[in-house]
Amino acid sequence: METLYILPLGDIDKDSLRRLGSGIKDILPLSIRVLDKTDLPAHTYNKARQQYNSSQIIREMSLYDFGSVNKVLGVSVADLYSTDLSFVFGEAEAPGRTALISLKRLDPQFYKQETDNKVLEVRTLKEAMHELGHTYSLSHCPDKGCVMYYAQSIEDVDNKGDIFCPRCQKLYEMYNS
Repeated sequence: METLYILPLGDIDKDSLRRLGSGIKDILPLSIRVLDKTDLPAHTYNKARQQYNSSQIIREMSLYDFGSVNKVLGVSVADLYSTDLSFVFGEAEAPGRTALISLKRLDPQFYKQETDNKVLEVRTLKEAMHELGHTYSLSHCPDKGCVMYYAQSIEDVDNKGDIFCPRCQKLYEMYNS
């Protein structure tokens, strides 16, 4: 069985990461291990944007020695951006071993809404599955209900499911058999 390490990048509740791991394990055949927290690399912070560069964080994470671990999912509360995008919910090596998500824009409080840990958990699982899908060679899907649908807004995240559509499931099985 493949192993997924969940790496907290900053202060994140370990119980919520364990629940995330359990949700992932319900969908993908993975053994899950939640690691001790580490700090985001300071040089990945863009002071002018007040955000962290997700691509640089992915590169840094790929340098960590995780031994024979198959997948690593970094989870952060920092606001992320990518070179051509004003923000991202996450990013991944595609295909590859390393994925990253941010809880910042998944949290209802970011949108001036009441705290709702269940909504945050559901959104977090969807984005984790989306980025892990990329590590398994899956690209964006036109099916708005598929977890691999490209979410450009929080509404897109809320409207999609947390599993692969039948087409993406077949591709996942084909690429990873």
